[in-house]
Amino acid sequence: MFLNICQAYCNFWQKHPALLIGISLLMGSACCLSFQLYYLVVLAALILPITKNLKLFCLATIAILIGFASILFRYPEVTLVSEKISGVGRFKPQSIKTTSSPFYRSLLYQGTLIDFQTKEQTYHNLPCSIYLPIYGKRPICNAIYEIEGHLQQKSSRFFVLKPTRKKTWKKKASFLSLIEWRFSAKQLVSKYIHKQVSNRITAVFLSALVTGQIDERLLTMQFGKLGLQHLLVISGFHFALLAYLLRSVFNCLLPYKTTALMTLLCLSFYYVFLGDSPSIQRAYIAIAALLMGELMGYPSSGLNAIGLGLIAELCVLPLSILELGFQLTFLCTLAILLLYQPTEQLLSYFLPKRTEKERKELPFIDRYAYSILHLLRSSFSVNIAVHIATVPLLLYLFHQFPLLSIVYNLFFPYCVALSCILLFPGLILYFIPKASSFIFKLNEFFSTAILHITSYPPLKLQFSLRTDVITPAMLGLYLTVLFLGAIAFHEKACLEKTSNPIF
Repeated sequence: MFLNICQAYCNFWQKHPALLIGISLLMGSACCLSFQLYYLVVLAALILPITKNLKLFCLATIAILIGFASILFRYPEVTLVSEKISGVGRFKPQSIKTTSSPFYRSLLYQGTLIDFQTKEQTYHNLPCSIYLPIYGKRPICNAIYEIEGHLQQKSSRFFVLKPTRKKTWKKKASFLSLIEWRFSAKQLVSKYIHKQVSNRITAVFLSALVTGQIDERLLTMQFGKLGLQHLLVISGFHFALLAYLLRSVFNCLLPYKTTALMTLLCLSFYYVFLGDSPSIQRAYIAIAALLMGELMGYPSSGLNAIGLGLIAELCVLPLSILELGFQLTFLCTLAILLLYQPTEQLLSYFLPKRTEKERKELPFIDRYAYSILHLLRSSFSVNIAVHIATVPLLLYLFHQFPLLSIVYNLFFPYCVALSCILLFPGLILYFIPKASSFIFKLNEFFSTAILHITSYPPLKLQFSLRTDVITPAMLGLYLTVLFLGAIAFHEKACLEKTSNPIF
């Protein structure tokens, strides 16, 4: 029995080598950042089933070592001699966006402090953020700057630099970058939406759906109370919806493969416009892998696509594993891909599936009723799969979880999808002002109505699950056991389809 299960896991990794490499890179990076004893259990569960397959074993081992070395040499742990130090450093910006605090709005520059020299010593290669006033002249993000200021350490690998007032940034070396174009383009789109939509909160919401950036604290708080903040971040949900809209249009005009190519080009442009945050990069790579598979005539795998996303993200920016956005986007996607099938099978006992022949034999009204029940079963399955994986993580991080999230995530994503369906044509038709204005007015009416639902949820139902007993070890072991079970179920289902069970 044990050998059969190990063989099943080995078969799974043989079919999904990109996922194996991605998880191995992740574990190597995590071990370097902060080694925990329970990592040994995770590594054993990952490595032991593939020890007899030399190719997979070598791939996983090398990926673990690369992940470890990447953090060790690129981002060594640094501790400042005091809480705040003064000096001069060279800063290379990598992104710019507006952000809000409880008191004011500001511009957030994120990048790398190539070096920072004080009287005592010099620090190198520090991930760094700089906050500047939102109004007035600002430095352009196309050069490395020499900045005098005070450096403050927020964590072992995160720093904030406060430039000295009235000291100009000295440009040292220019480089080609899309940062400024991206920032200006997003501002242009946001201004156009605010011009078309009179309700400010609705305009902020629609702008967030297309640019992936939001600095309205009230809207973020309202969505957060209901566990819907993921809808304000560009993810696979938005990319899949845009891909569907583009393919629907191109299918009417172009051949099959040309449609896939044009869709890929449009999504690539949108990806360049958005930037490379973890959720955006993962979503783009998954859709791009699917479309490239169609172009080359090869079937694509969602699990391998998420593996490619992991590999790309960890190679470009290994420290992204510390970001909540990275953790949630990959965890949610993996949960949908591996846990959806078992949860749907469980719900099929309550909402049974019917064959095509049985559906055709149903009366007209019953046929539509079954379609609604099928949609409900799918929504429940996705909802349960995601929450099984993410609730423990959210409880560990925030010590509470709003129970209304389970209910709102059943229907609210469909409402947001309709807003997106109206939003993209409204933007594309900007050169036909009357048509664009009509679509935006229609979208404003609908979006304002759905935002009212998030602004005033039922007070008597606002309960939260609260706990502070979850430890990193408990969380890590829970997710390991959960996904090992999901992989076993996945392989069992595949073997049953081929009528050659080993369980």
